[in-house]
Amino acid sequence: MSEKARRPVMEALVHNLRRASFTVHARFRMALAHRGLSMGQFVVLRSLVSEGRGTPKDLARSLGVTTGNITGLVDKLEAEGLIVRDRSRADRRVVHLKATKKGQSLMGELQQAVVAQTAKAFETWSGRDLERLDLLLRRVIQDGSCAC
Repeated sequence: MSEKARRPVMEALVHNLRRASFTVHARFRMALAHRGLSMGQFVVLRSLVSEGRGTPKDLARSLGVTTGNITGLVDKLEAEGLIVRDRSRADRRVVHLKATKKGQSLMGELQQAVVAQTAKAFETWSGRDLERLDLLLRRVIQDGSCAC
């Protein structure tokens, strides 16, 4: 296919990828909202559950936000009993964050809820269609790797 012929196809693809992303993201947010969490809180909690613990500075760096953003999210998660702050004994200025058992349990529920909610967007798709989409998305990710 010539570059000239590819251009309208790529423009439609960009548009449709954005719309598909918004659709899936909206379902994701809906599953979180039913449990009283924002996307930011989910990301922080997921990170702490998967990593075991972290500092606000580490979380901010890995999520590409400021420590001020993290503080607000952490305050809300701590108030809900989902995470705890623990001051370092070696350096009292350092605060470690860790998911509680309640937070770990909620993360398991959230992952199931998000998958179930997202599955609704694909309930009319065949297994073969889903496998093909997964393969194509993996190619996009692999071929388009960037430090974004």
